[in-house]
Amino acid sequence: MINEKATSIAAGLAKSFISVISGIDPEWHKGYLRVYVGDEMSEAKASYVRQSRVEIIDILKHKDFFHAAPAKGRDLLAALEKSSGLFVLVVDASFDYEIKFEYKNMNKWRISKLKDGSGIPEGFKS
Repeated sequence: MINEKATSIAAGLAKSFISVISGIDPEWHKGYLRVYVGDEMSEAKASYVRQSRVEIIDILKHKDFFHAAPAKGRDLLAALEKSSGLFVLVVDASFDYEIKFEYKNMNKWRISKLKDGSGIPEGFKS
């Protein structure tokens, strides 16, 4: 169950993510942010859908957001009394968002276009 503090962190992250995608491509309609927080490392990766095309967001071009995202992810998990885990934040151009959490399978929901990857988190549909 998500609490008020966690909701506030998730909403702020969604707002920032929507801002990043909107700055990249005003024609986007759905975005995916995967944040992994572990004991020794954290990472964030993202993609968005425009018409029928999926684009991976270049973390180097948007390093301010991608530097902050794992820290916000750590804060979000801490608000849920978890020290590690991962989540996928799904946003759309209507400013709606949903978030899914995982605490056991840290390989879940990978975002990649390598080895037949679509750029959409594995197990999600565009």
